[in-house]
Amino acid sequence: MQGTAIILAAGASRRMGSPKALLPWAEGTFVQHLCSVLDGLNFRHRAVITRSELASRLGVDWPLWINSDPERGMLSSLQTAISRLESDCPWLLVALVDQPAIHPHTFQVMAQQAQSSGWSSPIHQGRSGHPVVIGRECFAQLAAAAPGQSPRQVLSAFPRRLVEVDDPCVALDFDTPEEWQAYLQDGGLRVQPPSPAP
Repeated sequence: MQGTAIILAAGASRRMGSPKALLPWAEGTFVQHLCSVLDGLNFRHRAVITRSELASRLGVDWPLWINSDPERGMLSSLQTAISRLESDCPWLLVALVDQPAIHPHTFQVMAQQAQSSGWSSPIHQGRSGHPVVIGRECFAQLAAAAPGQSPRQVLSAFPRRLVEVDDPCVALDFDTPEEWQAYLQDGGLRVQPPSPAP
């Protein structure tokens, strides 16, 4: 697993009304939990992509790579990451900060199948989600993409692998206070993935 893992945490969180990276999860916050989970895997490098005004509040010991133009959206965060990668980095695992419920085993599965060509995403019962793994073959085109393009548009030019996982949370994120409150009221039981088979 000698690729690089990044957590995208540069969004404005306008619909949530407060930074999603700082919402509570387990014994810390969304971003702290994800860092802890990914620390258990053997990545060559790792970083949180964030905005300058949020950097001092994250409370993580991962490198922080600052997206200087986060209003351009997710593509700008990927371009920030690609600009910092070593030239021989084979692939990039991309986690979203608003998906803390993803099971640790899912990250492991996605990293184990990573390749330098094309890209891959997990799928559970017909629903695809994150984390995605982007091979080095895709980096140059993502780096050169125009601001109006989405990462999915750029990646559509490359072969995609769907990786079946036993984790419904690959398609679960929190965008609004209502979604977050519904999760809290349910005690998280409705979104907890099953334990992976031994």
